[in-house]
Amino acid sequence: MKSSAVALGLLLGTASAVPAPSAGGEPCEKIAPAAAEYIAANPDAPSPRVRARMAWECRYTSEFDFQMAIVELLYTAHDGHFYYRPDALKTFSFRNGMAAGIVSVSRDGQEAPMLYHEGSPVIAASLAYPGPTPTMAYEDGTIKTSENMAILRTGINLTGIRNGEDFDQRWCTPDASLAEMSDVALEPSDKPSPAMPDEPSVTTMYVKPSDKNSPKIKKDLPPPAPTIEGYPYPVVRDDGANITAGYFLNGTGYDKVAVLSVLAFSADSEYEGDYLDNFQQTVERFLAKCKDAGKEKLVINVSSNGGGYVVAGYDQFAQLFPNVTMFQANNIGLTDSMVNIARVGTLVLDKTPNATDVYRSPNERAALSVLENSEIMGNLVPESVYGPDGRDFSTVEDILAPVSLKGDYFSAYQKTPLNDTSSSFNLTGTGSRSNPPPAVFAPEDVVLLTDGTCGSTCTLMAYLLIKQAGVRATVVGGRPRGGVMQSVAGVEGAQVYRMDGVSVLGAAYALTRASRPGSAGGVNAKNASGTGDAQTPRQFLYQAANCRVWYTPRSVMDPDVNWKTAVDATWGDSDGLCVDNSIVPLDETAGPQPMDPLFQLSVERKAADAAGSRASWATGVVAVGAALAVLVI
Repeated sequence: MKSSAVALGLLLGTASAVPAPSAGGEPCEKIAPAAAEYIAANPDAPSPRVRARMAWECRYTSEFDFQMAIVELLYTAHDGHFYYRPDALKTFSFRNGMAAGIVSVSRDGQEAPMLYHEGSPVIAASLAYPGPTPTMAYEDGTIKTSENMAILRTGINLTGIRNGEDFDQRWCTPDASLAEMSDVALEPSDKPSPAMPDEPSVTTMYVKPSDKNSPKIKKDLPPPAPTIEGYPYPVVRDDGANITAGYFLNGTGYDKVAVLSVLAFSADSEYEGDYLDNFQQTVERFLAKCKDAGKEKLVINVSSNGGGYVVAGYDQFAQLFPNVTMFQANNIGLTDSMVNIARVGTLVLDKTPNATDVYRSPNERAALSVLENSEIMGNLVPESVYGPDGRDFSTVEDILAPVSLKGDYFSAYQKTPLNDTSSSFNLTGTGSRSNPPPAVFAPEDVVLLTDGTCGSTCTLMAYLLIKQAGVRATVVGGRPRGGVMQSVAGVEGAQVYRMDGVSVLGAAYALTRASRPGSAGGVNAKNASGTGDAQTPRQFLYQAANCRVWYTPRSVMDPDVNWKTAVDATWGDSDGLCVDNSIVPLDETAGPQPMDPLFQLSVERKAADAAGSRASWATGVVAVGAALAVLVI
């Protein structure tokens, strides 16, 4: 159990303060439901650091209970970039058919919604994952329970597993060297999804195809089906990933309306190889067909979109509004370890013109490979990032020049260059795609449709649409009460650092104790700020939709009905369709703002400010993969 405790301590910043467990501690209690609520709703709940100490000092009856306590503790952060997949979940996951059949719908689109299961209203439900028997109480007095089922993951063979010791030996014993892990650690992230702990939402920066972190070569796959399951017949669709498609609505009043549905910004592994090219081409072909068909209105559906490749979100926006500048202003928390990583890492890279000659052992070469392709170092090398206004960072100290916010220190604000062209992929507006066609739709003729779960890369794209281009947003669903609802309520960090990139500890022990080394866990890496506010990251700002509608029995089953409701609520009878007190004027939510002067000041700050404000950097190196530790120790 020690490995999981170490991982938890490192993720929460409490590793040095975690005490040794007593032999006879009190049995551990489950995290109270109240502790899973947002801090603002429950200010008296123990802090994550306090709960981490409580979890370590008490006594667990099994490794599984302890590992699940870590997972549940991380849930309480309500941060889709902050997750850990322990190795106890390497072989199986839990499913419950009864819970899967629950929907929240309004009978007529006007009344507040209720929970329904198989057509019957539910008045109470206990569905905490992964409790053994969820219970539901129905309006007619019926009470039902259903046992959760453990589902073996693909390729798992339990032959020879007779007890917990056998299980631990086969799946929970670290055995990977750094050299073996380096290839795994550089694989692309899994398909994003709001679900946890199997599939977290992620924001992944695109890396040039020459790098090992670029998408793999796509396998030969059968041609895609004509339609995506559960959706109408598209005019354009992707090559089989089942996440990107374009539709034309039919019926009186809708024949001039098109729908671009983007359910994620990355694909399952078998379609990952040419995802970016295929996504770009799918959007391009769809917009061309919209123009040829004379479409006048556009619904952009991002329901359930949990993120993916940042460049995919940027490319979608660039094709929709090629003349609108895409604003970026991100920064990174300046922990001592991050400062050390930046300074030592750039020093190593600067002094290795010929890595083959300098580093000869497999571990050294693997470490250098991880360092060169690190998603962390990509934010700390002057040639890789620029100031929000486009000015260069001359040295790593320019990047580390501290910005003080709420009593904490952060790096200078930065943006990733979008015009860094390559032979295999160019963002629309750069390189071979430097002269894109004009916009097909005006901002006033576009509505962004969300269900509130838009997260990660999806939030970056949504921000550009709403704040930079000035489009409206309509949100569907939410709690059974009137009033406004956020259109963008998922994690709004600008990037995730996956644990395979951070690789804590010199031996990367926590990584090898994960369910899958390539997707072991992650932490929120970068704040994303809006044009007019350099002091409050967007993660902490409320972004109300312009209108909120309920799901109905028809719209929850038929996307076409949902899209038409969004059309009517946006350009038709908004007073009759929007939930009571949920209409927000466009001028209160949309449109660009003047750039906060602090963005410019952060670039002008002298490097000496950074050098004088941090402690000596020669000690305390944690790691960049087990990579940096190998190179500098």
